[in-house]
Amino acid sequence: MVADRPPLCRPPGAIRMLTGPAARSPPWPLPTSDSALMSTGTMHSISSSDLLFDPPAFDTSIEQWEGQLDYVNEKVEQWKVYGDPKDGLYPDLRAFLMKAIREHMVLEKQVFSSVEDAYRYIRHKVPEERRQKINVLLDSMNSGHTVRQRHLDDWERYAQEKSAAGPGQPGERDDLGAMYGVVERMASEITRLKVMEKNLRRMKDELQVYVQDAKARGVLHERADVEDKGD
Repeated sequence: MVADRPPLCRPPGAIRMLTGPAARSPPWPLPTSDSALMSTGTMHSISSSDLLFDPPAFDTSIEQWEGQLDYVNEKVEQWKVYGDPKDGLYPDLRAFLMKAIREHMVLEKQVFSSVEDAYRYIRHKVPEERRQKINVLLDSMNSGHTVRQRHLDDWERYAQEKSAAGPGQPGERDDLGAMYGVVERMASEITRLKVMEKNLRRMKDELQVYVQDAKARGVLHERADVEDKGD
């Protein structure tokens, strides 16, 4: 019988794998299908107009995103404690977690694109002396899109390599050391995504300063057409 639930966060040197039935039977289930994840559809519905005129909707979606990331992170930590490369479910669990993280990386790209579009629009509603700061931000975001796409491509290649690895297959052998390596890579990616969430909140708050100023000067109206975002 499995004892009390172990702490989810252990330093690498303190990781201890359970043996016997406990290793294959955690006290709570590890998912192997997408149905176990919360829906990510609301994140895709965020538009530039929402960011400009409905910031609470943005905050709600970011909170949902954070909750989903916490869920995935918890499953990664559970896998670290209870995972067993000899278990028949091991490849499915690994694939599920890697795909879940990939979906969050795709969401990250989408939301940053919406934020960039909103800034491109508001740039034409602020006084000339304030546009330079926005231009600098937009230049940085443009470079960031390239970095995020490269990062996503790297993750997809990494996932494919891990799927191909195993006894009798080229690549890394499926053993505990390899599993811990994947766990650490997943944990690092989740940490990076959480930092990006904080950056998005900050950028939304800064955007709202420009929005309120434009409204006060009468150059921005509720639910204006933001399709024409300018150059």
